Amino acid sequence: MDPRADLLGTIEHLVLDCDGVVYVGSEAVPGTDRLAATARERGVSVLFLTNDTTMSRHDLATAIRAAGIEADPREVLSAAWATALWCVESGIRHVALLGTHRLEEELVSAGVDVSSCMGRVPGSVQDVDAMVVGSAPDLTVRDLDTALAAWERGMPIVAGNGDRTYPGTAGPRLGCGSLAYALAHATGEVPVFVGKPEPIMFREAERLLGLDLSAPHDYDRSKIALLGDSVESDVLGANRAGWTSILLTSDDRGTGAGAEPDILVTRPTDLLEEV
Repeated sequence: MDPRADLLGTIEHLVLDCDGVVYVGSEAVPGTDRLAATARERGVSVLFLTNDTTMSRHDLATAIRAAGIEADPREVLSAAWATALWCVESGIRHVALLGTHRLEEELVSAGVDVSSCMGRVPGSVQDVDAMVVGSAPDLTVRDLDTALAAWERGMPIVAGNGDRTYPGTAGPRLGCGSLAYALAHATGEVPVFVGKPEPIMFREAERLLGLDLSAPHDYDRSKIALLGDSVESDVLGANRAGWTSILLTSDDRGTGAGAEPDILVTRPTDLLEEV
C-alpha cells in the first residue's frame, strides 16, 4: 500500500518546514496552502519548523501568511526561539550574542539577558554565561574577536543550527554552523547545536505540540509527520525522532543520501491525491 494513502487520516500533527516548502524567497510553494488547509479541516494540527535564526516568530508568521497559509506566531518554532528556550531550560541567563537583532529579541522575550558582540570592540562584553551564535549577514572579524574575548573556559557555545552556508544574493554566505566552528576551533569548546536535525529542536517541537515528554513511550511519534526539502536536516531529524518523514523533492527516484524518507513527493498536493 502506498504510504501516502490517507496520510491525513493517520497522523495527528503535520509539521511544515518553511523555506523550500511554504515559500522560496518571496514566492509561495504551490499546493502547500491547500495541504495545510485540508489538514486543519480534518482535525490535524499544523506547526511550522524552521532553522532560521535571523527572523522573529512574528516575522515568520507574516511570511507564512503571505504565502497563503494562516499562521499564528505561537504555531512557529524557529531555531532562534528554540535556542532561547534551551538557554532558559539550561539555566543560562546572560549570553554574549553573535547574531541579528531579531535573534536578540527572541532571547530577551524568553527571559535571557543579552550582550551583543555585533559592532562592539573586544573586551567590551564580559560576565556572560554562554555564547549564542546565529546567522548574521553583516558580521565582521572584529565581532568574532569580541565574542572570543568574552568567552571563558567551559562556557557553552550555543549555535542556532549547524548549517555551513546559507544562500546569499551573490552566492553562499557563511552559515551559523561555520561561525560556531570558527569559535570552537579557537576555544576548543564543542558547540551545542539546536536546530534541525538535532534532537533539541524536535524535543521543543513536541513540547509545543503538547506532548508529555515525561512519558515518551506513551505516544506513537509516527503520528507526527514532517514535510521538508532537506535530507540532512528534515529527513534525518524526523527519522531520529521517530516521526514520519516526508521529503519534497523534484527528483522522484529517491535520495541516495543515507537518510531515507518514509514518503517521497514531488508536490505538496501529492499527499492529498487518492493513491
